[in-house]
Amino acid sequence: MAFVKRRSEHELFNQAFAIFWRDPGYLKRMMSLMIQLTSAPPMPEQQKNLARRLSDALGDLGSNEPKPQPDELEIDAVETFSNQQQDRTKDFAQMTADELRQALAEVQRIKFVTETKPTRRFSASSSGSIVDLRRMLREAGSKGSDHLLLKRRKRRHRQPPLVVLCDISGSMEQYARVFLHFLHGLSSHHDRVSCFLFATRLYDISRKLKSKDPDVAIASVGNDVTDWSGGTRIGQCLTEFNQRWARRVLGQNANVLLFTDGLDRDAGEGMELAARRLAASCKRLIWINPLGRYDKYQPIASGARILDTYASETRSCHNIESLSDLAVALNGGTGQHTRSRSAA
Repeated sequence: MAFVKRRSEHELFNQAFAIFWRDPGYLKRMMSLMIQLTSAPPMPEQQKNLARRLSDALGDLGSNEPKPQPDELEIDAVETFSNQQQDRTKDFAQMTADELRQALAEVQRIKFVTETKPTRRFSASSSGSIVDLRRMLREAGSKGSDHLLLKRRKRRHRQPPLVVLCDISGSMEQYARVFLHFLHGLSSHHDRVSCFLFATRLYDISRKLKSKDPDVAIASVGNDVTDWSGGTRIGQCLTEFNQRWARRVLGQNANVLLFTDGLDRDAGEGMELAARRLAASCKRLIWINPLGRYDKYQPIASGARILDTYASETRSCHNIESLSDLAVALNGGTGQHTRSRSAA
């Protein structure tokens, strides 16, 4: 294990070790998944995922042959840039399986710089602007000295709590799976984020998303959630959150991201009271609605109309560009895919 440094790399190393000794020339052929290993038994799904990740990691190591350059490099560069821009604005629901895999990789590369807020607590600091008289007197008394050494302090800064509630019902399935990868990256950079999934039940997945390996984290979540792509009871799930979790995670000016299209199997039953209480318990209730991608969208459904009433702002997250925009907004920015209550 001298070749790996992190626990999350052990499975990749074991897969690479097995592949190398089974077929040493395999690595020299760029670990292409197109090569059929007819002598190997069929791999279970977990090993297929490892093989795919291994191929991505080692793709350029085995070939020393020079790559052919395009005849018209300038035109090729323009087309590549155009394709990249198109991929960033393409709706997740319209992507092919291959495009979706590329989109997930792009989502995992989104940079998060989360906003911090000053707290009531102070910490010692040589560059602080506040004189810490109490500390000066305490140290002078403990040392029996008549001289006071200047000590300073400053306010501590912490990330405000963030709570995410994500709808995984049938109408949200494609968006929710991409959003889970976004949440994994967010959880890696934010130490005070709580994540929940809901359809007909509420699931706390906060700890599972703390795994450094995104594939392991998402697989672990999938094993515990039993009602993917089914119906949804938004009012019932929000009520359960308010009763069981609100007091634990909504303190200290927490913000809430509610990721749902507002389409409810119970026709909005119980949502009015639940949404009102949720909005009153947090600093901002941000409704993230994939249907907001349509310019003429109106929240006509009963559930959507209730959420539109109590949300502090509404955002649309349906492609890579809008997710990147959300990451900027979480750092105190505004972004383009947003609509505040004052503009509603």
